[in-house]
Amino acid sequence: MEGLGIKMKQTLKLTGRGYLLYLAISLVCALTVLSGGAVFGIIIGAALYVAYVLLMYSDGASEGEHACSVSDTIAKLRSENAKVPPELLQNAYDRKHGLRAFIACTLPFLLLAVLNIIFADNTKSSETTLGIITRFAFFPQLFITRWCSESVKYDISGTMQAVKSVLGAFKTYGQVDAQALTLPGQGAAFAAPISLKPLMLMRILYIPSCILPGLALYIGYLMGPKLRKKTVDEMMKGSRRKLRRMRKNKNRQARSLKPEI
Repeated sequence: MEGLGIKMKQTLKLTGRGYLLYLAISLVCALTVLSGGAVFGIIIGAALYVAYVLLMYSDGASEGEHACSVSDTIAKLRSENAKVPPELLQNAYDRKHGLRAFIACTLPFLLLAVLNIIFADNTKSSETTLGIITRFAFFPQLFITRWCSESVKYDISGTMQAVKSVLGAFKTYGQVDAQALTLPGQGAAFAAPISLKPLMLMRILYIPSCILPGLALYIGYLMGPKLRKKTVDEMMKGSRRKLRRMRKNKNRQARSLKPEI
């Protein structure tokens, strides 16, 4: 198990940082998206979600580039027939680390989203226990939750009829009978949703929205070799410029030391 832990160290590091970003964005979304008007909350929530995806990509790219630099060090040590420390080997670049981190950061949320669609009650606007858990788990996607929830239209004709009945009974008799608070055959008069399609759309949108952050982390990690090559090229260009400046300065000094005739 210890050997497996050593091999998986980079995967665990990527996954851990991914979940830390998830918790941080969830907290910020909870404090901002639910405050203020619907339009403001949805716009801020969408911006925070985009920032979350970009941060996941940046984190994966940073770790991938670092892993590639470690791989370059290992290659150099092996070319010199030197011993390679185990800590370098466990931090070397390997696409499998990025793939495992992607699965670990995505699979739990993907399963939850799919189960929520399967077991959701599409005839009610209220969520089941699983639906409530899903909404809390998808806090980085809170703009989707609010947008779809705000899109549900309600029929309040029953409520209006009940109000008229109450007012009529009070005007006629000076008191309200308990039966006046109900509609025939319907029980208590509440606003009824016209269509629950926005809530189903919300549950469907949870699926791609939970895949994208982990995918960004994976793509960022895969960009490691390209970013490492770019960094090395810039270092080489900087070294060549430095050498040219040193040669120019050396030539100037040599000319200044020549005796005047």
